[in-house]
Amino acid sequence: MVTRTYIPKEDLRLDILARDLLGTEQEGAVEMLVAANPGLAERSKGFATAGEALIVPEFSRKTVIDTVNPWE
Repeated sequence: MVTRTYIPKEDLRLDILARDLLGTEQEGAVEMLVAANPGLAERSKGFATAGEALIVPEFSRKTVIDTVNPWE
């Protein structure tokens, strides 16, 4: 597992940062970003501060499989 870091050049909302770095702001991506950076949620109030080094977690989108019941 390779640890990546990212240093924002300007204050960015966490959902926008997750979308830019992880490809989505959904599917738990924002929560993973916050979990990888202890204290981020408490001190940021929803924003990543410019100049603060952030750990970027590995993230893979969940595979969505349509379920087909054979009796339907």
